[in-house]
Amino acid sequence: MLCLYLFFWRVGSARLFDMDEGLYVTCARVMAISGDWVTPRLNLRPHNNPAQTTVPFFEKPILTYWAAAGSFKLFGISEQSARLPAATASLIATFLIVWAGSRWLGRGPGLFAGLVYAISPMIIVDARQMTTDSLLTLWFLLAMIAVRERRPFLFAVSCALGVLTKGVIGLLLPLLVIAVLQAARAMTAGWHGQPFKLLRMPPGHECLRYLLAALLFLAIAVPWHVAIYKAGGHDANGRTWVAEYLIRQHIGRFKGLDVVHNAPIFTYVGYFLIGFFPWACFTPFAFRLLPRTDRLAETCAPRPNDAPTETRRFLLCWFWTVFGFFSLSAAKLPTYIVPAYPAAALMVGQWLDRIWRSFCGAGAEGRLPSPPELGAGGRAVARAPEPFSRQLTIGASVALATAALLLLVALIVPAATKARPVMPEPLAQLVILITLTLALGCLAGWLLLRRSIRGPIWFPLGISALALSVMVTIGITVGLGYPILNTYLLGPYQDLAMRARPDARLGSPVVFYSFGDRRPSMSYYARDYSPIERKETPLLPFLEQLLPEQRTTDVITLRSTFEHQLREELVRAHWSVELIGIRDSGLATWILLRIRPPVQPAH
Repeated sequence: MLCLYLFFWRVGSARLFDMDEGLYVTCARVMAISGDWVTPRLNLRPHNNPAQTTVPFFEKPILTYWAAAGSFKLFGISEQSARLPAATASLIATFLIVWAGSRWLGRGPGLFAGLVYAISPMIIVDARQMTTDSLLTLWFLLAMIAVRERRPFLFAVSCALGVLTKGVIGLLLPLLVIAVLQAARAMTAGWHGQPFKLLRMPPGHECLRYLLAALLFLAIAVPWHVAIYKAGGHDANGRTWVAEYLIRQHIGRFKGLDVVHNAPIFTYVGYFLIGFFPWACFTPFAFRLLPRTDRLAETCAPRPNDAPTETRRFLLCWFWTVFGFFSLSAAKLPTYIVPAYPAAALMVGQWLDRIWRSFCGAGAEGRLPSPPELGAGGRAVARAPEPFSRQLTIGASVALATAALLLLVALIVPAATKARPVMPEPLAQLVILITLTLALGCLAGWLLLRRSIRGPIWFPLGISALALSVMVTIGITVGLGYPILNTYLLGPYQDLAMRARPDARLGSPVVFYSFGDRRPSMSYYARDYSPIERKETPLLPFLEQLLPEQRTTDVITLRSTFEHQLREELVRAHWSVELIGIRDSGLATWILLRIRPPVQPAH
């Protein structure tokens, strides 16, 4: 029920977000309608061939489009249908984390890990929009389970699906984790002779399994790449599939050619703190081994190949390989390190379970209880070990400080930018409400966890307060925030794209003209027509070249663009203009114009 609330509740009530979701869902819609399941296409008219109504989009592999287009075929074309694959992938990943945690660490750590993973802001964000991230995280998680369980065929399938979702990173990242894990094992055992042992061939039957797994990977991952290479074509920028997909998107992003997303090397510290909040505040303690005074011989039933030290080494290598790889990459987005979140959730889940068991005596893990404290009536009351209590207090303090800082920013920014607001007033008030709710929840969690050393009831109450603070903010965002986003952030330009449909049906071209960053979701809401995107000015020479016949044209642009540039251009050329649509976002005014060339005298 918790996952249904976090991932599925009103998942279709927000319109498509720009940039990535708008691109992927638009391509999926065209795919579902056209039946071309090889080449993702946008319903745009390329500048060099305006008669063409679709243009290839080569940035990402095919599986995300297949998932959304398949959902469209099953449930109809809508925002909810588009997002169902992402929400379902996050749901399956949560269950897999519970299963893996229960198998590797015990039932308690598994349940705690599933709770931690599901109640993480970035996981919820990924589940509620159709991008590549939730699918990639699921395939990567399956690959890591395959590594731990020594299932080469599952590993091959998972990596192949990862490649079809995000490209070569779907194979490279799991292989890097394996390499780092092997190096860590060698360092632990001592380097004498280890490099040669790592290179030694496995037994014959194992070699055969690995060879068959490699062939299975190729059988799944290669056919689409061959098919789209043979399909050919050029995208809206005139690039081939090789130039865009292989060179620009793979090599270029890592080297920093995607300058928009370039960021300093320590950026992911902040991204992880917010994206994995509040659990990231406890990870320094969860990633460490338990205090020696609390570690006695394990008495739980042994599992094959499942020593606690090896499991911890595996999880640490998993997390730090992903975190370090993307930190070294030039391009950085908050979602890139989400494949590391399951490992963090498992370690935090194990840490929380050990704290909980410390209240219950030795329990299943064979630890001695802390000295009891005499409560009312002389009864003994279990106490948390002092190191755990101190860690809980420190982590809760960091969470409270982070939430307070976010609230402070939410209060200061609107006041400091009153002359030139950075967001509409209703959205600014929503951000204040969300950060205030988060801060109050963290304050309650801090007050309760400070008392954890006094008795067992305070620990679950404090953790519940932190979890509820995130859950309530999600409820506020979805219940109150989605309508605000639709009205002020997304609706103005998307409504005008829909408003232009009648003229497009009559044959008028529709131009999305010079409004800064792309809004690919407009193409999704255009539905019945293929617009022309034009950033460069002036407009009329382009239209005269594009449309040699004298035709009426619809133009969607900003009022500021019209006032400062387009109006004078139309007057000089004696074109008539009619305002047929206007929407105000609170920061900018979007307008839909119908422009006509002057009537030429008859000869």
